[in-house]
Amino acid sequence: MFAYARWIHNCVSFITGLRGRLDGDIEIDGPFFSAPPSSTVLDKLRRQIEMDLPRRLRYFFRRSGGVHCGYSWEPLAVQETAFRRLYSFHHSIGGGPRHFCTVSVISQLYALNQNVWASMEYDRTDPGMIREHKLWTHSLPFFNIGNGDALAFDLSKPCDDPPILYLCHDDTASGVIAPNFDAFLHAWERLCYIGPEWWLLDHFLEGRGQTKRLNFEGERAKRLRSLFGVEIAATQASTRYRTPLQFSHPSSRS
Repeated sequence: MFAYARWIHNCVSFITGLRGRLDGDIEIDGPFFSAPPSSTVLDKLRRQIEMDLPRRLRYFFRRSGGVHCGYSWEPLAVQETAFRRLYSFHHSIGGGPRHFCTVSVISQLYALNQNVWASMEYDRTDPGMIREHKLWTHSLPFFNIGNGDALAFDLSKPCDDPPILYLCHDDTASGVIAPNFDAFLHAWERLCYIGPEWWLLDHFLEGRGQTKRLNFEGERAKRLRSLFGVEIAATQASTRYRTPLQFSHPSSRS
């Protein structure tokens, strides 16, 4: 079973350690933690969505009720060349699990999506909009990205371990970014918990159409980790989750 509590611990340790390791303007928000939800609370959520929760989410809730820990980073001018090799039109980046997998956020987002799409006028002859409608109304959001987008479990087909969707609010670009919840957490960790706003995450997505995956082994991913001064130990580079990212050099402020 995926070590969710360990993943949260590693994530928070990585983010809170950035301030002592990276030069430039670093802002850390959190960490804040929520206790695992009671069976009464989970039963209420099940009644709301009228189905059982995805298996991986049920396992997650045995260990945690959610976490909030975010970062933003504006590198120094001397780091600009390396930075712009990844993000040529931006001066700062950020990421981290903000209000991540809390029952209240899941419940609110699910209700909002159902209500918005029930009252929305859209072109019912447009295949892209028809598909968007199905994804938004047959999914369970667990991450409110804050710009109208969300990450969600794809509930459009019966599956106990569903794919993870990126729901895009202003385009017909919504689609799969990971085959399941554990695969998303594993890949996102190795991408330094970047984003997950689309403009930050899209650089690491590969695949055709609306089914893609996060590539944490490609050259862009390596450049990102180099920018943060982290690396993956050779024995931990497999797709099976074990240990966190390791800083590849001493603290620049030690």
